[in-house]
Amino acid sequence: MIIDRKPIYVPANDSKEHLEQYRKIINTRLLHLTYQADQWFKLRDQYPDPRNIPVPQPVPAPYHPPNKRKNRG
Repeated sequence: MIIDRKPIYVPANDSKEHLEQYRKIINTRLLHLTYQADQWFKLRDQYPDPRNIPVPQPVPAPYHPPNKRKNRG
């Protein structure tokens, strides 16, 4: 599990437009952390803390190949 270092405070009772800005910020931060978590499996010897792994801009969308499950007929 990776926890972001910077909390996001979303004010209660805000306008839909303002909440949409927070949604975009949260989405970007989640993509950032997902990238670092995915890369950590390859780079854990170089980066004991996955939050230190550099993230390219724009943050690439995660790609997780589908599970290849055998049919259990």
